[in-house]
Amino acid sequence: MNIDAFAEWAPESGARRGVPPLAAAPWQAVHDSGYVLYYPQGFSRAEVTLHHHLIGIEFLPNLVTLDLGGHKINTVVPADSFYFVPAGAAVSIEKAYACEYLLLTIDPAMVGGFEDVMRERLNDQAFATAAQGIRRNLLQGTVTKDEVSGLITTALRALHHAPAPLPKTHPDARLGQSLRLVGERFMEKLSVEELARAAGNLSPVHFAHLFSAAFGISAHQYLMQYRVHQARRLLGETGSRIADIAYEAGFCSQAHMTEVFRRRLGVSPALIRQTPVCTQKTSLW
Repeated sequence: MNIDAFAEWAPESGARRGVPPLAAAPWQAVHDSGYVLYYPQGFSRAEVTLHHHLIGIEFLPNLVTLDLGGHKINTVVPADSFYFVPAGAAVSIEKAYACEYLLLTIDPAMVGGFEDVMRERLNDQAFATAAQGIRRNLLQGTVTKDEVSGLITTALRALHHAPAPLPKTHPDARLGQSLRLVGERFMEKLSVEELARAAGNLSPVHFAHLFSAAFGISAHQYLMQYRVHQARRLLGETGSRIADIAYEAGFCSQAHMTEVFRRRLGVSPALIRQTPVCTQKTSLW
């Protein structure tokens, strides 16, 4: 696969904090009009000039700064929302936190009818469900070409139906402090009260409302997903025992971690460690 076919990458794209370049997707597949790329750990910074249209969905919420042709946007990306960036755009992306996401590229010569404008914070349940299904099957090692084609069809349908964007939410520094606390102390028992204090001594009820409105999930859901994210990283990067990783990632036991993995990812931690997409660069076909 010639990954440079859909974009030109600026030097050192994604190199901050030791994460791999955006072009170095651990899993890649070709579809009829472009590529699908999956990043279990994600990147925190990239600069690209796109030859293809780009559709992206992130599985964890994030605070993102975009520079689109000199126009700077600070935005909140809710969990499971998606965005569209047109071919020809020069984009600089900086994320507060590297996280798991899925990218689809669409060759404009193959598929027409898109407006030449960026659209973000889009919400389509069918596309989000299809993307989660692809992730689950990737982790199980059972993705088929038909499933990838179905994901592309669902994405195109979602865009052509012009879903209304979620309400604009400007990054709230107070919520950023709560995310930072999760990043620093996810291995501990964190309460909503502690996160609310980190967000400027807000009341727990007010904080919970602000958090879910901005990020699309509750603070507790975010904490659990962040622990899963960290455990996946440790499973792929270390040879530590799964029981030790469970405690290091903030779970009370290996059984608890396994239960959360099965509920959120559809696979066990042991299977995650055995799946090539988690440990090396792979291509489906």
